[in-house]
Amino acid sequence: MPGRRPLAAARSTLALVAVAIVMTGCATPAASTSIAPPASAPGSAAPSGSPAAGADRPYRPTPAPAPTLTAYVVRVGDTLAELAARFGTTVDSLAYWNRARYPTLDPESRTYAPNRIEIGWRLDYVPGQVVDPENPPPAATPSGPAGSLEPFPVLPADGSAILVAHGPRGSDAVALTFEYGGGPGAGAPTAGGADGPTAIGPDAVLQWLVVKGVAATVFVAPAAADPADVAGQAVLGRLAAAPAGITPGLLPSPLGPGASWDTAVRAADARLAPLLGRSTAPWLRVSGALDPAALGVIGSTGWRWVIGADVDPGDGIAPAAGGPIAADIAARVVSRAAGGSIIHLTLGGTHTLEALPTILDGLAANGLRVVSLSELLGVAAP
Repeated sequence: MPGRRPLAAARSTLALVAVAIVMTGCATPAASTSIAPPASAPGSAAPSGSPAAGADRPYRPTPAPAPTLTAYVVRVGDTLAELAARFGTTVDSLAYWNRARYPTLDPESRTYAPNRIEIGWRLDYVPGQVVDPENPPPAATPSGPAGSLEPFPVLPADGSAILVAHGPRGSDAVALTFEYGGGPGAGAPTAGGADGPTAIGPDAVLQWLVVKGVAATVFVAPAAADPADVAGQAVLGRLAAAPAGITPGLLPSPLGPGASWDTAVRAADARLAPLLGRSTAPWLRVSGALDPAALGVIGSTGWRWVIGADVDPGDGIAPAAGGPIAADIAARVVSRAAGGSIIHLTLGGTHTLEALPTILDGLAANGLRVVSLSELLGVAAP
């Protein structure tokens, strides 16, 4: 029956429309309960840590990074209260940051003793920040990056001397040390001028250090006390009148047959002390290796700090013998020195004086300060 086809088609179309309306009505409530992530402004980047478009995981913001800790090595005369004021924090904050390493600094412990800190302790802190006592750092593990400072040298309990090649790593301090075995050395004389009167050889280096106010330790051999050694007498006289930042150390002669280190150390100091006006203790430098027995003998004399070095540019070798020129000396020192370094130089080196200004400028450019051995190692000045 041809007349019924339009009516059937119309009824079919109405049925489809009805189904679509029902389906749309069912979907609308579900869509209304979904939560879309906040839209970014045009041209702006998505928040850090947000998922890519279409991701099926919830948005979680990137956690804030932990505060960066700074390290400090306790020196002579330091107190926790003074350090807290210097770092812009509180005593309890310093204690909380370091209680994992030093249990006596745990404010929650019965043994809490903030008035007792020791030379050589490494204290971590955040400048200008204060710890929330309701949410303190954990006490289970030390705070701060592991290995940012090496253990500080501590004198042996048995009275032996200790070999020290460098101070605490992680600081910004280095120490200059010089050796002087007597004689004129190979350094050229300096002319008179802004730095003072003419000085020759090793005395020129020492004079420059005094005028510039540079801290240094000069290890002197007993041969310099020979009355016939004009250069040696000049060096000893200048050391005797030098300011506190320039101190003498002892460079005893190598041992002969049947000799002992205690005899060699005491004899060398007895010869030098009258000309220096003071003892060379506590600083000592020796050539060659020392076994535990020798360190025990040396410790009995009172010279308990045997100072080595981790930076030696070889300035004591003349260029004619393959040694470095001034530019090489400076480059070797500046490139090798790090926080805590002890730098080995020669008072009468051929180009030592010429290299010193460049050395100091290079160290400063690298953020390093030249300090005395006493300050570097936290040892009371003699």
